[in-house]
Amino acid sequence: VDELTAAAAAGPEQPMVAVALARAQLAAKRADAALATLAAARARWPDEPEVWRTSGDQLAGRDPAAASAAYLRAIRLAPDGEPAYLGLAKLQPDAAAEDTLRILLAHVPGSVEGRYRLAVRLARRGALAEAVGALRGVLERDPDHIDARVDLARALRRLGLLADAIREARGAFDRSGRAVDLAEEL
Repeated sequence: VDELTAAAAAGPEQPMVAVALARAQLAAKRADAALATLAAARARWPDEPEVWRTSGDQLAGRDPAAASAAYLRAIRLAPDGEPAYLGLAKLQPDAAAEDTLRILLAHVPGSVEGRYRLAVRLARRGALAEAVGALRGVLERDPDHIDARVDLARALRRLGLLADAIREARGAFDRSGRAVDLAEEL
């Protein structure tokens, strides 16, 4: 924190130094100082999306409405900025979060995390066929995504596609280094 405070003083025109300082302050259990640093950064650099996204991250636990507004501002400033969409979706009810994640995928089609989170929400509400498609999309982009492979096996099992479910569960088990908890899925 001390080094970043000195860096912020030495480079007062560097918004990312302020962001790094706020993150360090939070890690050092100085949440109020982090929020003050980010408030000053938002005032000084109102067009810097990372300042707004980091503000959303910091405000999420304290003030979800302010965090949502910060994420929305970050999205407007950088429509291809995946982390702001993901942060916003965490704060939203399921239907709104699904919409946010679909918008993310329209802007960033390669978003593995966005696709995975959408699949989880779809499965939760029982849209298993659509969840299977989203989970397959995750695995096309990241074949080693163990959680997606396990969730795909569960969705396939619920759909009655047992041979496919077993194949995916086996794939998760093998790719995980044969984790004992995944053996139960088999």
